[in-house]
Parts: sequence; C-alpha cells; structure tokens
Amino acid sequence: MNNHAREQGFTLIEIIVATLIISGAVMLVLQALTSNAANNNRSDSRTEGATAIERVLDQLKTRDVTELPMTGSAQQQVVVGRNTYTVKVAYCTITAYCSPEARMLRVSALDAQSREVNFAETIYANTTGTTKRAGQ
Repeated sequence: MNNHAREQGFTLIEIIVATLIISGAVMLVLQALTSNAANNNRSDSRTEGATAIERVLDQLKTRDVTELPMTGSAQQQVVVGRNTYTVKVAYCTITAYCSPEARMLRVSALDAQSREVNFAETIYANTTGTTKRAGQ
C-alpha cells in the first residue's frame, strides 16, 4: 500500500522544481516585455523629437539666411503629441560652413528631462547670391 500511495501524486521536490522552472520562464517573458516597452518609448521620443526639429527648421526656412545669426544659439518649446520638447538651434557650430550667404545649424530636441532625443545638422544658403525673403 505504501508503494501505491507514492505513485499517486507529485513529491514536494518535483513541485518546487516545476515552480522554479515556470517562475524562470515567466521572469524571462516579463523582462522581454519590459525591454520592448522601453524601446518603444525611446523610439516614440526620437520620432517626436524629429518632428519638433522639423517644425523649427520649417520656420527658419521662411527667413532670409542673412537674418540668421553667425554665432550663438536659440531655443523654443515645441509640443508634439502629449509631450513638450525644448528645441535648441546652435548657429555656425562649424565656422567653415558659415559665410554671409550661408549658415550651418545644429538643431537638437531635448525631452522633459533635458535629454537629447534627436538632432539634425544642416546648412541654409541663398542659392541665387542675392538676399531675398521667401515668397518675394
């Protein structure tokens, strides 16, 4: 009868081992889900930061290049979706690319924690050699 009783259920050791295996698998799945969510948040921030930068660059394109400073920087707040980004524009960070008719810009988007989430570098130039306002 003792032999028959032993064959009817699981031993405590078997239950503990099975619980550890299942717990390990659940932990791996949760870690993967958490990592995926963090990657999605970073990706969303980079995309929204790029959108904020694009909006500022679009505003700057409407101005004549000669109106833009040769040195220094400026910043403004840009709302994209439910987030606000500080967009900083640094003028002529590489002076070799600046002239009376051209400006090199480095534009960066910072999140609410002042972390740079994206940036762009570009050169604006008057292509005709004359200074004219956009639309004239």
